[in-house]
Amino acid sequence: MSDEKQVVIITGGAAGIGRGIAESFAAEQAHIVIADYNEKDGLATRDFLQHMGIEALYVNVNVALEQDVLKVVEQTLEKWGRIDVLVNNVGTHLYKPMLDIREEEWDQLMSVDLKGCFLMSKHVLPSMIERKKGSIIHISSVHANMSDRNFTVYSAAKGGVVSLTRSMAAEYASYGIRVNAVLPGWTRNKSTDEQLSGCSETEKQQLLESWGEKIPIGRIAEPKEIGHAVVFLASDKATYILGSCLTVDGGLTSKIQLN
Repeated sequence: MSDEKQVVIITGGAAGIGRGIAESFAAEQAHIVIADYNEKDGLATRDFLQHMGIEALYVNVNVALEQDVLKVVEQTLEKWGRIDVLVNNVGTHLYKPMLDIREEEWDQLMSVDLKGCFLMSKHVLPSMIERKKGSIIHISSVHANMSDRNFTVYSAAKGGVVSLTRSMAAEYASYGIRVNAVLPGWTRNKSTDEQLSGCSETEKQQLLESWGEKIPIGRIAEPKEIGHAVVFLASDKATYILGSCLTVDGGLTSKIQLN
């Protein structure tokens, strides 16, 4: 490598928060790997980044499968020779009463949201250890620390991501590797955009305002606002930050619930 642009792997980077993170790193001229199961959106995001003049790679991956994870790591190292930043963003959701959750649903969500972080980190760490440098950022959720009805399995997985963050930070700090987490609140994604797509402009504004009423700042986050926090944690401006969980939620978790 003749330059010092960061080489960044982003799981779930094809859409939503993941794409916002990719665009934020693109603004820093990083080399970006979009590791995602959604091939259509993954290729579209790669093409968008390349159109911006960014060197970008798309790899189709199921982060719950070790052979897929190895493929991502191998292709990244083959292309750029190193991995500076891993962002474990990919995740899935399940909103059901606990008594209605099937065993296979529990296993599926845990495999993606928690096991995926473990497998990606496990196989990226050796190259970072060799260089004595690296940053791993897990995307958890405010639901790791607060929750509501029907979030049982999702909250459990995101709480596990927070614990994984702190344990990894302690274990690998001596190798020059910083491990942190970002805990987003309510953020625009495919689901919110689908709800808005069938609305008139008036209905859309009303729906956005109703979402914003729940948040002190008055609105839900844009994906790149989460991305900005991730880029900061991966930067040289955060060299003394590790094992931290940065909440990015517009004040949602600071709000007292009176009803």
